[in-house]
Amino acid sequence: MTAGDLGSLQSGQTITRVLPHHKKGELAVAAATRISVPLDFFVNAFRHLPTLERGPQTLIVREFSNPPREADFERLVLDSKDVQDLSQCVPGDCGLKLSAQMMGRVKAETGRASANQAALINGVFRQLLFGYVNTYLSQGNSALITYADKLPPVRSSDAFLSLLEEFALLQRDAPPLYNCLESYSGKPCPDVDSFLYWSYAKFGLKPVLSVNDMLTYQTTRNGKPWDFMAVKQIYADHYFLAALGVVILALDSDVPSQPRLWVVYVNRSQTDGLAGLFGALKRGVVERRSRATAQKDLLELKSSLEAQYSQGR
Repeated sequence: MTAGDLGSLQSGQTITRVLPHHKKGELAVAAATRISVPLDFFVNAFRHLPTLERGPQTLIVREFSNPPREADFERLVLDSKDVQDLSQCVPGDCGLKLSAQMMGRVKAETGRASANQAALINGVFRQLLFGYVNTYLSQGNSALITYADKLPPVRSSDAFLSLLEEFALLQRDAPPLYNCLESYSGKPCPDVDSFLYWSYAKFGLKPVLSVNDMLTYQTTRNGKPWDFMAVKQIYADHYFLAALGVVILALDSDVPSQPRLWVVYVNRSQTDGLAGLFGALKRGVVERRSRATAQKDLLELKSSLEAQYSQGR
C-alpha cells in the first residue's frame, strides 16, 4: 500500500486491490478497513455465523451441527437445470462438480425414471454431501474431493495447497493455523478452533453451493492481540476448484470509549472458468466484479458491526 492508501485507511475509508496471480485460473483480491468495535466483539459476531457470506447475493448460510446431521442440508434444493445436469452426469462431462464415485452413485440410485425424479436426485445429492463432510472430518485433507466433471480430473487438495503457498504471512505469523490448513488429518489442531458451514449464493450465471471449513487462531504481536480467521472451501458445485479466504484483525485502540480494529481480508481462488479463447476478457470482468464485491462486503460488514455495537452499549 502507498502512503496515500494508509492515510485513506486512517480516515476510515476502505481500500481494495486485485492481487497478482501466478496460475491461469487463479483469482486474488484484498480489502482493508478500520472498524470501530472491540476485537472480541468482532470475533464473537463472526464466529456466530460467517458474516462475510451474508448480503444480497447470498441465498442461504447454514452452520453444521456438531457432529453434522443429515437435517443440516434440509434447506438445500438444487435448481431445475442442476437437477437435469445431475441426472446425465458421467466422468468428464457433468454440469456439476462431483467425483467419479459420486456420479456413479447418482446414476445407480436415480437411473430409473420416476414421478418424483427431482426429489430423488436432490435427496441423493444431499446424502452424498453429508457423507463427504463426515469423511472430511474423520480423514482430513486426504478426503478432499477429486473433481471429475471435466478431463483430466482435478484433485482439489492440490489446487488448495497451491493457493495456500501464496499465504506466506500465515506461515510466518500464524504457524498453527497454517499447519492446520496444510496438514489437517481429521484430528483437532492445537490452538485452532473450527466449524463447518455451507452456503448457497449467486455467482455468475449459476448459484453456487459451497461447503467451507472456518478456522480461527489468536495470537499476540508487539504486545497486542491479533486474530486470524481462515475460510477453506472443501467443496463447490460450480466454477471453483479451491478457495481460501483469510481475515486478519489487529487491534488499533483498546480505549473503551473508542475501540478500533484494523481488518484485512484476502481471498484467493482457483477456477476453471477462465480458460479458452476469451479467458483474458473474462478475467477482466471477473476481477472487477470480485474487487467491487470485496469492497461492498467489507463496507456492509463495517456498517453492520458498528451499528450492532453502538446499539448494545
